[in-house]
Amino acid sequence: MAELNTPEALSLRLAQIIDELAALPDGPSPERFRLLTERDALRSRAAEQAMAVDEDRSFESLRAELDALVHRRSELVRSRGGYVTGESADAAGRVGASLTRLSGQAGSGELDRLTARISRLEDVLASKGGATAG
Repeated sequence: MAELNTPEALSLRLAQIIDELAALPDGPSPERFRLLTERDALRSRAAEQAMAVDEDRSFESLRAELDALVHRRSELVRSRGGYVTGESADAAGRVGASLTRLSGQAGSGELDRLTARISRLEDVLASKGGATAG
């Protein structure tokens, strides 16, 4: 197998694995287990690469992405019949939000991804001195 040291190579192999999984018959099998194990390992590597990229980005770029994602998350929650309370930015710019209610499951996958990405960006910004604990 070719080296998977670039995001493009990882993405290509992950896409291949997804196609291979889709082609398998339903039910457990050694091949399905092997593909799922490889998929999980590649996802971890891809996440590590993405984190390294975030560390190299400018404060302004990270902050702009964070602001856009917080806005998108608020829109998603409202569109699903939920609401957000306590959303604010402290003096250092760290954004916090308390999701108090979200009706229905539609969109919750996207909400989870947005929340995870927001958390990651907040951590990177904090490590760059852009936010304070508390």
